[in-house]
Amino acid sequence: MSTEDIDQASFTGCGNSVISATDSTVCRKYFTNGRVKYKLPLLYHFDMRLHATRLTGSSEMHQEESRRVHLLYMKCFDAELKKSILPMSSTKSVPMALREQVVRVHTEAYVDFLFGLQARHMEGPDNEVLRFSPLLVSRMFSPEDKKRYFSANKHNSSATRYSGGSLKAALRSSGAVIRAVEMVMEDQFLQSRVACLVRPPGHHAGPSGFRPSVSSAGFCLVNNVCVGVAEALNKYPGIKIAIVDFDVHHGNGTQDIVDKVFKDEDVVFCSVHLNENIPDDHDLDFFPGTGGYRNDERVLSVPIDPLWSSQKEDGLTSNTSNEATMKRPAPASLTSSSSRKSRKTDATDTPLIGSVHSGSNSVVDDIESSGPDNDVASYPKPLHGRLGFREAFEKQVLPKLKAFGPQLLFISAGFDGSLNDEGCVIENVSGLDLNESDYFWMTELLVKHSGATKVISVLEGGYGRWDATSEMYDLSALSNNYLAHLGALLEKPT
Repeated sequence: MSTEDIDQASFTGCGNSVISATDSTVCRKYFTNGRVKYKLPLLYHFDMRLHATRLTGSSEMHQEESRRVHLLYMKCFDAELKKSILPMSSTKSVPMALREQVVRVHTEAYVDFLFGLQARHMEGPDNEVLRFSPLLVSRMFSPEDKKRYFSANKHNSSATRYSGGSLKAALRSSGAVIRAVEMVMEDQFLQSRVACLVRPPGHHAGPSGFRPSVSSAGFCLVNNVCVGVAEALNKYPGIKIAIVDFDVHHGNGTQDIVDKVFKDEDVVFCSVHLNENIPDDHDLDFFPGTGGYRNDERVLSVPIDPLWSSQKEDGLTSNTSNEATMKRPAPASLTSSSSRKSRKTDATDTPLIGSVHSGSNSVVDDIESSGPDNDVASYPKPLHGRLGFREAFEKQVLPKLKAFGPQLLFISAGFDGSLNDEGCVIENVSGLDLNESDYFWMTELLVKHSGATKVISVLEGGYGRWDATSEMYDLSALSNNYLAHLGALLEKPT
């Protein structure tokens, strides 16, 4: 398919948010001189559009929609960006991950469930979109387990979706990361940095999908980054790998895999994210409710207090809040109830988990993380907003990476910490206020000063701002943030 064919066929449904990349200040700032050592490969595949998220029979506008990723890909065909970026979308360039590659990080039972669900789904309507809920998961288990662990009244809701094309999209996304590992590690490729533009995201998917203390899968099916990490460990034994996650939500799935699956490997996970726990009602925690301060040999988890926490009454502790003291505008409910909870999750969900590579078919084996308690300790001082985020990177993440000395760095690149992004807004108040300069700064800090000579970026969250006038998500900030991130990934001539 030619570039012209792609352009003509691919903007359908993108709406007014499709803007010329050359009109972007970010593009002019980072891409206009065209002076790069090597073009940055950007891996994407059209199969990723097959993961449908609008529930069958509903008119909802789900924020994790195919348009957000496809728009970013199409921008890279802009004449100015093509001087620096190499879009790659062929099936040869972006293969699907194999089952044996996925089971390196996910349990046999969970992977069997995903493939079994796909087989059953193909027997129904081609366009049917289901809630990827515990109740749906329970269909794969025995009547005894269903009776014991599942309730139709309690476990039938989820913001995560599953459609006929979901598994294919997930495997293609993980395959992109596997391909990126090959590209940065093998001698036949010149580039040492690769960007993977993928969906569905993956950092909330733990060894068995759901985690028991978390209310949703967070739009994730397969942990793309960890599948790539496992591939690198398998092909290059002894390699030192760091994962840095700057998505606004704690990468709880990745952390669980690092604790359990990679516990005997040289792998370090660093996450900076919003964290708010409501002591009297954990259903109201900021999703996923995990990610308290932790700093040990495997994990650095740095919580940032949401901006709305400044409205707390004096005397309340960091990373907690009292609903009675929160004075916010009435919620603008788009896809769920009018709960103050982030729309990424649903308060009625109850997660499930299975044992890691145990061969057990039970969904409740090994229900707790093998790592230390990561949801209790407090950061030495409260951090807020973009300045707090930068401080966490400069004073916590960078020293951690320098002490570890990674050879390969994976970036779980989420852009939902942007001001007013749907991923960090509760009742019309944004919990974080990052912008494109912050994403450029964080990325440049990582690629220049982490010590890693090979870098792979993998998209996680980032959904845009709801525009009531157009009745769709405005993706302009997401586009600017992602372009700034790609600009910082460019290999410049010395």
